[in-house]
Amino acid sequence: MPMESSFTLFRVRGIRIGANWSWLFVFAFIIYTLAHQEFPRTYSGLSQTSYWAMGVAGGVLFVASLLLHELGHALRAIREGMEIDGITLWLFGGVARFKGMFPSAGAEFRIAIAGPVVSAVICAVFSGVTMVLNHVSAPAQIVGVTHYIAFINGVLLAFNMVPALPLDGGRVYRSYQWYRQGDFTAATFTAARTARVLAGGLIALGLLGFVTGAYTGGLWLSFIGFFVLQAAQGEAAFATVRAGLAGLRVADVVREEAVDPLVASRLPVVHLDDDLIDVLPTLQTPPGRAVVQDAGRVVGTISGPDVGRALEMRRMQAPAAPVAVRTRRRRGTWILPTVIVLGVAGFLFRPPIAVLTPGKSFDVVGDIRIAGRAIDPVHGRYLLTSVGVDQPNTYGLIASIARGRDLVPISDLIPRGTTPEQFFAEQKKMFEQSELVAAGAAAKAAGLPVEQSGDGAKVIAVVPGAPASRVITEGDVIVAIDGNKITTNEDVAAAIRSRPAGTTFTVTLERNGRTITVRVQSKSGVAQQGPAIGVATETRDLNVKLPFKITFKPRDIGGTSAGLAYTLAIYDLIKPGDLARGRSIAATGTIDLDGDVGPIGGVREKAEAARETGAQLFVVPNEELAGAHGLGLPTHGVNTLQDAISLLQQA
Repeated sequence: MPMESSFTLFRVRGIRIGANWSWLFVFAFIIYTLAHQEFPRTYSGLSQTSYWAMGVAGGVLFVASLLLHELGHALRAIREGMEIDGITLWLFGGVARFKGMFPSAGAEFRIAIAGPVVSAVICAVFSGVTMVLNHVSAPAQIVGVTHYIAFINGVLLAFNMVPALPLDGGRVYRSYQWYRQGDFTAATFTAARTARVLAGGLIALGLLGFVTGAYTGGLWLSFIGFFVLQAAQGEAAFATVRAGLAGLRVADVVREEAVDPLVASRLPVVHLDDDLIDVLPTLQTPPGRAVVQDAGRVVGTISGPDVGRALEMRRMQAPAAPVAVRTRRRRGTWILPTVIVLGVAGFLFRPPIAVLTPGKSFDVVGDIRIAGRAIDPVHGRYLLTSVGVDQPNTYGLIASIARGRDLVPISDLIPRGTTPEQFFAEQKKMFEQSELVAAGAAAKAAGLPVEQSGDGAKVIAVVPGAPASRVITEGDVIVAIDGNKITTNEDVAAAIRSRPAGTTFTVTLERNGRTITVRVQSKSGVAQQGPAIGVATETRDLNVKLPFKITFKPRDIGGTSAGLAYTLAIYDLIKPGDLARGRSIAATGTIDLDGDVGPIGGVREKAEAARETGAQLFVVPNEELAGAHGLGLPTHGVNTLQDAISLLQQA
């Protein structure tokens, strides 16, 4: 594997820290992934500048963690009496390059374990810092970076401790086998077999990722698998060579010849008494040749082919004693390493499946500020309920299935071609628009005048198999029906319901900057109320003119499921009377300006969140009533805002 540095970064205690050109690609990729995927997915609602700053900070600290990990190996090796050729950052992380072989099994163990110990300390320190920052409510930009460094060092620790060469765990495992068997070569073969099992598992998981749509993760797992496979084979091959060259010195293979002084000055120098195995790394790098000296006098040269011929002669002279020490395969020696390898692989692999979990639940009354109208204080709580989304590893996914959690393919959450930051920005915008619609619906229900305007109806969902599914796609904007301008999403429903089922409508759409016209026939049974074509829409550039001024506390939540909770709270504030009557009322469901309540999904998870927050009853869309039962929380279904108001007045 490529161990040589392409350029030097700096030196630490005389140890040269360099990097291979491939590392520049990896460093840029890490920053890009953090800024465009990891941090926007975990900490939505921040600015692009914040994500880039977090990405750069996270990338730099991650690389610093890698360097500290490798310095742990290097400094321990120096204490064991070994020489260090340097540390190189490259495609798959970092590597400390040692001169010569490990003095003993114990020395290899201490050198191998030093790096993971450093990673464990970094993980613990940053975990503690993250806990403190969360306790003092530090900005998400800082907490996000410290949490990531703690997490990534934990992953680095777990992955490196897999007992397969050339990982640290493989070297620890080899040192144990070396101590147990008394033979370095036999121990290397045992560790290499385990590495091949790991490599096969990683490659299989990578291919599975491609099949399930996790292309980036699958690609990296496959790359790492091939790297581990090749490196393990290289370790085994080197052990074979080392056994074959045991006892040979440079003097045994030197080519005695006169050497031009100018040529000699350009070649590395070795000595007659050097062990052949110790000079082999020198001969494996360009120019592949070295000058041999004895007491300061040049006596000849040595090259890689010279060593190869010596190795072949050793094999021919002792056919009954193979170069590679043959050992008895002890039954079961591979079982524990294989179990550990597969166990760690399951820990590291995250299937492209999202698990829905109970999300945030809190009283929205404190979020609302109304000016220009007298309000009647709410005596109780209106609880917003939401759904959390997690992408667990293999074991977490199995546990989620056992608990009956709802599962959703990641590709169904974030549309293909949409970046996570674009998706969360759109979800945030939808949430803010639902707050405005909630205020309008509450005002209308309270008998107050409300004016609304917009610039078309954006399609946010299409019912599979419905008439519209053949010609209308999500993201289209309906701007006219039968030549009549559409300004709000209510205009769409009004236009379709004004004619009997079976009517063919000419629908004008804006799609990707173009205006197109399609024909759609309405159908009964697609929606609960009257004929429909099978689309869910929201008003583009909605503007609601209210008879009072209202502002909302910013929330790091997306989507439209909070509509009903906010509407009930606003209605209770602006309408004289006591609707809550001291109760904790949880609610979910979309709302439009006419007060129609619609389903949004995740009702079971929201019911759990509501119950844990102390809700006394749960108001849900009628279509989702069945999914919320069985959790010990009184649940009621409604179709309209008026249904919900009547329910609370009578319950």
